[in-house]
Amino acid sequence: MNLKTLPYVLVHALIFPLLIVCCEKGGGGGGSGNPVPPANPVKKVTESVENVVADKDLQGSWESQCFAKPGDFIISQVMTLGKGSVKSSKIKYILTGSQVDRLSRFYSGANCQTEVYAFHETGSFKIDEKVNTPDGGKGVNFDFKKLTLKVSGKAGEDLANSMKLCGKSDWSDQAGEVDVTNHSREVSCYFVAVPRMNANLYKVDKAKNSLFLGTAATSETSYNQRPTALDVNEKYSAAQ
Repeated sequence: MNLKTLPYVLVHALIFPLLIVCCEKGGGGGGSGNPVPPANPVKKVTESVENVVADKDLQGSWESQCFAKPGDFIISQVMTLGKGSVKSSKIKYILTGSQVDRLSRFYSGANCQTEVYAFHETGSFKIDEKVNTPDGGKGVNFDFKKLTLKVSGKAGEDLANSMKLCGKSDWSDQAGEVDVTNHSREVSCYFVAVPRMNANLYKVDKAKNSLFLGTAATSETSYNQRPTALDVNEKYSAAQ
């Protein structure tokens, strides 16, 4: 061996094994170990969304028929609060990704004409694939976090102000949606406390473009209080 090249040989002999060890520990390519690949944040987010939204048929907007005789607790109480000025109502769900919007609209006309005000709950939802019922229902958990109220037109203003709806007597249809979460449980507001969680059932009938729920999502319902069957009266049709 050439004595002049001996130092270079020794340096390579010492450094090369160290480089191999470093690569193995750092999870890089090459080496004879079992490197752990770095986490892929995009993949994690995608998997999370797919886990939440396991049934893509549920996505979209679903609207009830026009109710002149409400069976829904919230609808019934709010219509009673209107002292005859509120004659009909509709409920609409909008499910986008893992987010849910629930709109309760109230009208002065008997056939859902002339909207006077609307409550709007927002939150998230998750499919519970462990829950299945004999009538084809699947588990869904609604987690509502916020409640807003919007009045419409002069009739809506006058009615909301005369009732002091949700603790306010200066309602204006120019105000847009007003956060009333802190007043939600009051008898002059929504009658049900928000935030709230509602464990429910659902089934999408693709042939009829219809969504069925176990009960109206209008109360705080824990997992062990989840309905055990679908309610054929809780029907919502696909809407825009």
